[in-house]
Amino acid sequence: MSKKLTLTMTLALSAMLIAACGQGDDTKQAKETEQEPIEVVTDEQGAAKETEKETAEAEKTEEPKAATEEKTAKEEVETKSTANTPAKEAEQPKETVQANGTASTQMPYTVALNNGFTLHAEEPGRDQIISSANNSLSMRVQVATTEEDTFASVKDNALMYMQAIGEPTELTAAELAPLGNATGWKTSFDDDLVYVVAFEQNGLVGQLTIYDKADAQALASFLQMASTITKK
Repeated sequence: MSKKLTLTMTLALSAMLIAACGQGDDTKQAKETEQEPIEVVTDEQGAAKETEKETAEAEKTEEPKAATEEKTAKEEVETKSTANTPAKEAEQPKETVQANGTASTQMPYTVALNNGFTLHAEEPGRDQIISSANNSLSMRVQVATTEEDTFASVKDNALMYMQAIGEPTELTAAELAPLGNATGWKTSFDDDLVYVVAFEQNGLVGQLTIYDKADAQALASFLQMASTITKK
């Protein structure tokens, strides 16, 4: 009987211990559940958060877009500014305009040019006065001081040059006007006229080779400009 009583008491104590352990686990689980609140998100809150996210992404996208638009606008302004900037002027003939005429860059003379004519350095010791309207009309100018050369020498060279290119005909004093101390010749090739003139004036001697056309008759204009040749 005492054994049964002891067994009964042991079983009762075991049952109480098991019950107490189960209750402790339940209490611990309940406390942990209370310490971890469950976040409940309503539909309105979710929509608001989604809107905020989209707005932030849009702002990030608009910032580089705005910078790009600003850069593009700046480039357009710079392009228009460049377009409105006048291009560099075309390189001018190698000449110096002075109060009393246009100075050669390579020979010791100046000349007064008629409107529509320009002076160009052709090669060392030779200049060209060319018509702007018709560049086939021109006058080659070769000039030296009387200390460097003589009129007789220039005249002999001019005649030899003319004989080399054609059958020369001597020009009259009237044809050579307004040059004073000058001698010249002419020859023709179809419609092309060539004149070679040796002259002396203003401390200079020189040779003129004039290329004219039968329908242009530019000799008088070239000789008028030649009459203004003076020493620098």
